[in-house]
Amino acid sequence: MEQWTGNFFVLCLMGSLFVQPKPTLIMMVVGALMLLWILATGSGRSAISLAFTKQSYLITTALLLWFLVHLLMVLVHPPLAWRQLGNYARAVVAIGVFVFILKSKPQENYFFIGVAIACVGAFAHALYDRYVDKHLRAIGWFNNDIHFGDYSSLAGVFAILIGVLASHVKTSWRIGLVCLGALGVAAAAISGTRSALLALVCLLPIALSQHRDLTQKYFRWALIAAIFGSSLLVATSASLRQQMRITEAIWDVKMILSGKAQTSIADRLEMWKASINMAKRAPILGIGMANYEADLQHQIDTQQIRPLLTKQNQAHSQIFHSLATGGAVLLIAYLAFIFVPFFWFWQIYRRYSSDSQMRLLAHLGIAHIGAHFIFGLTAAIFDIQVFASFYVLGLACFAAMCRNRATLIEHGLEHEHLANIKY
Repeated sequence: MEQWTGNFFVLCLMGSLFVQPKPTLIMMVVGALMLLWILATGSGRSAISLAFTKQSYLITTALLLWFLVHLLMVLVHPPLAWRQLGNYARAVVAIGVFVFILKSKPQENYFFIGVAIACVGAFAHALYDRYVDKHLRAIGWFNNDIHFGDYSSLAGVFAILIGVLASHVKTSWRIGLVCLGALGVAAAAISGTRSALLALVCLLPIALSQHRDLTQKYFRWALIAAIFGSSLLVATSASLRQQMRITEAIWDVKMILSGKAQTSIADRLEMWKASINMAKRAPILGIGMANYEADLQHQIDTQQIRPLLTKQNQAHSQIFHSLATGGAVLLIAYLAFIFVPFFWFWQIYRRYSSDSQMRLLAHLGIAHIGAHFIFGLTAAIFDIQVFASFYVLGLACFAAMCRNRATLIEHGLEHEHLANIKY
């Protein structure tokens, strides 16, 4: 039963994103049940120590610190804004998921299937929105086209990474995953989300690294050809540049240089300026998570910044939003939340570089963190439920699967695990 639940969770992590009106509902419900099981059962409680061993504490400490720092912000900034803690409390659920996956040892092929489902779902939504509903940008069942584009891109990145790196998987499945990954990237392009396409930099390491098997060699050259081909196509096609909002970005920059505001990019620059002003007034603990919108409007009213195109309640940058609302304390916590787990996965990648499955799992973890860091450059993503949920649950899932794989390697049981995951 435990392993079945673990398999179901890793399937739903990506597989449920595009098949339900509330994208992270299933994964959060299952994750919460995992936490309850850990707390309610004797074997579960005894496993909690696994989360704070030498091999795990960098992951679980980052998750716990992220929640505790936000709890501090709620306590020191009156009035008490308890509802602001909802997104950050999900990090506690993620610790429960981490422990549960360490115990249940799910098979990673269920995650591969979930990624394939996500790519198909994202592309189907993109086609429907663009060519049936005639929207200029695809949104799917997300409440924002940026969220849809970001996770379409991430599904595509994951699928391509698996296809290229999973040398233990049959070649036909690897080819299929790479093709499905291209559909996910196409869905992101149709959404017109510029930050989504920036996440493709997570693929550069496999384009630049040496191949380890013949299939990977062909994929590597195909990826390099695709990068150059798509770049040339975008450069020569005005309609593609319009669809991907590159033309709009160029126009925005021209407006900024001419001294005009109220465009997508100009508004972000004004919000970042406002955030710096807030941080100057409260450099240590910031102005409080619940006070950003009112302070931003005050700066507009007093002409400290230019008027914005639309009303905003966040800085549209996780770095600037953390700095403004929580000062240096929250900014340091955010950087630790990103770079400490990144360092953990990088160490795993280097330590077990001779094991193809571990390289893949560690690379997925690195790409997961890297993509969310990129998404956070232009949006305060952890103030948004879908990002707050998926990041912490994905982080816990990839880290636990890496730990499980490390245990297999260290006990010389690779052959048993391979027997379980071969297609």
